Amino acid sequence: MTPTAPAPSKPSTEAAAPAAAPAAAEAPKAAEKPAIEELDESGEVDETGVEPKDVDLVMSQAGVSRAKAVKALKTLSKSDITEVKAMKKPPGGVKLTMEAGWMLMGVMPKRVPNPSGRGRIDDYWEPAQKQLLGDSKLLKRLVAYDKNNIPAEYMAKVKPYAKRSDFVPSVIKKASKACAGLCKWVHAMVLYDRVYKVVAPRRAELKVATANLEKMEAELNAKQAALQVVSDRVNALMEEFKEANDKKEELQRKV
Repeated sequence: MTPTAPAPSKPSTEAAAPAAAPAAAEAPKAAEKPAIEELDESGEVDETGVEPKDVDLVMSQAGVSRAKAVKALKTLSKSDITEVKAMKKPPGGVKLTMEAGWMLMGVMPKRVPNPSGRGRIDDYWEPAQKQLLGDSKLLKRLVAYDKNNIPAEYMAKVKPYAKRSDFVPSVIKKASKACAGLCKWVHAMVLYDRVYKVVAPRRAELKVATANLEKMEAELNAKQAALQVVSDRVNALMEEFKEANDKKEELQRKV
């Protein structure tokens, strides 16, 4: 988040020799609006604040967030993934990341007894080990993930994770480097999806507005061209009239 400018310091109350009035302190500048990828991960994108002319900028900023996440994924190796898969009792951060990440990948959880003894809960660890962590192309699948068409039901499940204070890369990294990269990827997908759903309609509006403007400009140019033709014809007729009138007056003088 871009920091606000510090408040101007108060003038000293100590006595001082008369001098020219001190220059007025510069008023603190208003805090700049944060780049989209730096927005609080638990915040919402205000769709009313995205003007059609700004859609490409906003979308590119969301793309920056995704690019950073993809870069983090590309730093991981198969051994990093294998290390996670080999965990017998994964720490909370690892299990949390598996849940959020594999929800986006469409993995179905396994119903297991609740440790509290009350009922059963969804568990993603065993399905993750079998279906994804053993996939040699997992990292490539994550990088190539179709970010523009994330199923709404997947995103509905993952959004709560993006708001948790214990699900941030810096915290998850303490449990696993690989999971920290995946955590960053999950946050980037949530942010991108939120921005995309706001920006896509604005982009469509901009496309329609641009097409309408171009059509109106073409019509205006055509009418201006037609008007110029008429204007040129009128000028030519006036010139012909003047010549005829001059000739008439000359003949009258001769008579």
